[in-house]
Amino acid sequence: MLETIRKPESPPTGARHAGAYVVAVVRANRGEATLLLLISAVLATSAVWHPADDGGIVLCVFRNLTGIPCMGCGLTRSFCALAKGEATRAFLFHPLGPALFAAACVYWVRSVAFFANRRAAVARFDAAVWRWKVPLVTLLLLCVVWAVELVILGLDGRLGELARQGLLYRIATAGRL
Repeated sequence: MLETIRKPESPPTGARHAGAYVVAVVRANRGEATLLLLISAVLATSAVWHPADDGGIVLCVFRNLTGIPCMGCGLTRSFCALAKGEATRAFLFHPLGPALFAAACVYWVRSVAFFANRRAAVARFDAAVWRWKVPLVTLLLLCVVWAVELVILGLDGRLGELARQGLLYRIATAGRL
């Protein structure tokens, strides 16, 4: 189940020591603080960044190596579009993008609730996430969407073309070209 917020000691009196106490609470709960910081960064970046719809720099290591999009390719553009209110574009970039963006927002609220000392609500939320097997279902949905995308690329004849753009293909065929 959920651990309670670990407090290093009672808060010291006086405003001078309050900042040190907050830092101590965050250090005692590094995992939660990291989660809140990471989700905040993702949501803030989504709101301000305008990635290219097509082309541009490819950040995906899998795609750079193989030339084939991974199961997460398109999520960044989907999040950025949704953060700007463009739901249709977000869905076109990645079918699960809007749902995962909503999940990121819900997890952000959950992380804030953790630090607001809403332990019972956070514990119920975490229990429901594991009871409903949300991480496993999410991973399975990502795999299904990816498989469908690969089948569509294969049927369109674009899968081989994409694979030939990958670094591994170029290395393997360097002596033969």
